Amino acid sequence: MKGKTRAALISIPLIAALLGGCSFFPEPAALIEAPGQGEKPAEDEGSILPLIKAHLPKGTSLFVPNSPVGSDAYLKSDLNNDGFDEIIAFYKSFVRADYTGAMILQQENGKWKKAGDIQGSGYEVSWGSTEDFTGDGKPELLLGWKIGVSAGSILDVYKWDNGKFIKLSQQNYHELDLIYEDDSPRLAIWRRESADVYDINILKWLKGSFVPAPELYPAYFLKTADYYKQRTAEVPDAAYYWYYLADSLLKAEQPEQALEAIEKGVSLKVTVPGWNEFEQLRGRIEKALLQSEKQDIHYYDPQADLTMNYPKNMAGYLSIDTLEGENNEFIIQVNASDKKKKALLFSIEVYAKEFVMEETHKLSVIAETDHLLYVVRRGKENPIGEGLSSELNSLFQQRSNMAEEMISSIRLGAPFAKYTSFEDEMLLEKIQQAYEKVVYAGMGGKMESGEIHSFPVNGMDYRYLGRDLGTKEKFIDYLADSFTEEAIQSFMAASKIIDHNGKLAQPNADGGSLLNYEKAEIVKVKDLGTEMQFDIKVPLGNSLTFQMVPIVFKKTENGWRISTNPVTM
Repeated sequence: MKGKTRAALISIPLIAALLGGCSFFPEPAALIEAPGQGEKPAEDEGSILPLIKAHLPKGTSLFVPNSPVGSDAYLKSDLNNDGFDEIIAFYKSFVRADYTGAMILQQENGKWKKAGDIQGSGYEVSWGSTEDFTGDGKPELLLGWKIGVSAGSILDVYKWDNGKFIKLSQQNYHELDLIYEDDSPRLAIWRRESADVYDINILKWLKGSFVPAPELYPAYFLKTADYYKQRTAEVPDAAYYWYYLADSLLKAEQPEQALEAIEKGVSLKVTVPGWNEFEQLRGRIEKALLQSEKQDIHYYDPQADLTMNYPKNMAGYLSIDTLEGENNEFIIQVNASDKKKKALLFSIEVYAKEFVMEETHKLSVIAETDHLLYVVRRGKENPIGEGLSSELNSLFQQRSNMAEEMISSIRLGAPFAKYTSFEDEMLLEKIQQAYEKVVYAGMGGKMESGEIHSFPVNGMDYRYLGRDLGTKEKFIDYLADSFTEEAIQSFMAASKIIDHNGKLAQPNADGGSLLNYEKAEIVKVKDLGTEMQFDIKVPLGNSLTFQMVPIVFKKTENGWRISTNPVTM
């Protein structure tokens, strides 16, 4: 968690390697504690919701913002820096289609009162969060309002000053990212140009206004380049996808790839953007190539978080592949290639220290972290005679120590400023919290001290759940702030949890996995409106090998909840 102003994030204990699957080892009662137990604030949801509803404008009901995914119908944040959180609740009229807003409740002398009510600029809340952009220690309130399908949304940024709200800025957008460079917040504003292509600006607060933040372009536009690479693969004859791919690659400081993309674009039928815009972009790319003519190219692998340099004249003659090894190692193979044949120069292998093989220590160690060991396995430093082209052989003859120079340039980290995403952090923390709850429920909850008694049901060995999960109502209530009720019912059915003599019981079984949700990553998103589908890359222990876990969040009247069956986590 970056800072105390991130109101929508919840602090939870993190577990490096949790038991997973749909059945678990039974644990001694003394070792089992519900995640988050003893950490509840003075006002939990059971008391906050009636409080909010008592102050809502007439004819309105609570509304869950469309974004960031993971939000609830209200959030808490200390807007005036007095040491006490305010409650910001979002609402929508069920009488008037165009009436929506955000209500602020404040504590005064131990009692709650309405301290503000901001009427929205659109017909529903499309974003709700707080963040200190101005750096004065008091978070601003970010409110997005949906104004139309084609028009998108309006983002209003408010500062609470001397008991009233002052609007600092207003931005039009279709998609919005709240991101961070270290602890410094930034806005990524996506404005739709046409169909599914966007003009993207990254903004930071400086001297009283939002201004461009180009220092984050390389990292952020790698993400957008991946999006347009997917679109060009799906629709290769659409020139505009190649234009926006080239633009993203240029901003990601990859002008060589950008030139290939723009050349592909101009070879197709150009309509929108127009021919002049294509030529202007090509000119900017060629200028960037001239400026970097004598510089080595930076290769960065985000999975290994590793950077390597290679000579610019090798740009068309290197093939870099990634794969998973037999011992859960992550491998980066660097090959000399002329597109017909390739020869291995060297490979970089990354091992989780708990999985390191004995022979690994005989290789060249180039770096290590608390959990990972990076080694190099050399191939042929100079692959002359491997059937490669005469031009490629000539390059190696001119620079016989090329592979060793590349190896010596390897270092951990990125060659540019990196960022984190507020929405991704929120989702991953909610997924981690949900996973801990699934583990706890799978272990049976808070068991009575002493021996756990089992009994047969239809040929299976069963045990009762603990007293905190022992009824259907308690079981559903425990999981309800993470999962939809349908998902919980599916969990109970798949886990063969039954009602036996008025108490819930589960099969006696064991199992587990090394899936490490603490280090999970969101790699794919599919927007279905009130549902969002994510692919979660979950590492095996501390290694770089992973399993992809699909998880769906569904917007409910109480907030975004996981609708995927918990047994699949």
